[in-house]
Amino acid sequence: VLVGIEPLPPTVTVDQGGEQVVMPLADAQGRGLLTTEDLQQYSQTPLLLLLPAQNRFGRFTTGSEISPEYMALLLALVVYTSAFIAEIVRAGIQAVPHGQIEAARALGLKQRQLLGMVVLPQALRVIIPPLGNQYLNLSKNSSLAIGIGFADIFTTSTTIMNQSGQTITGFLIVMLFYLLLSLSISGVMNWVNSRFQLVTR
Repeated sequence: VLVGIEPLPPTVTVDQGGEQVVMPLADAQGRGLLTTEDLQQYSQTPLLLLLPAQNRFGRFTTGSEISPEYMALLLALVVYTSAFIAEIVRAGIQAVPHGQIEAARALGLKQRQLLGMVVLPQALRVIIPPLGNQYLNLSKNSSLAIGIGFADIFTTSTTIMNQSGQTITGFLIVMLFYLLLSLSISGVMNWVNSRFQLVTR
């Protein structure tokens, strides 16, 4: 049953690293350098259609061995989820009052300093809550791996239930796993959110 846990940590890690890439892209979109249609191309594409398109990978000849199904699931989830994260980051950046950006430029701050010291600290207060919801969706979307034949937790539990006949027990285990996973993600994101919120008396 624990086989289904495998796709989640690398996917979340890649998505977190992808945030450092999509933040400048979201800022570029806010200034008209990147159109919304570019991001909607993947965000409006059903995830099941992305899975077969990515399922064309062989095994590496050196290093770690990755199955084609696992690589297809990983890339499909990253591409699909990154489009939504880019929209969340764009909305957070645009929520920062433009007057503060103009004031920072008047003080002579460079673009990188403006983004890292003025825009992002305030934008993260808007970004983190919906980002937690997106990570919850990511953990649940991993169950679509059955569409490409990858043995995730739901597929494995279904096989066990068919062989043992313990249907109710199998479903309870799957429900408990997703409950604990969702509570863990929510707890971590709530802690991160509390670190970035303004302290009020």
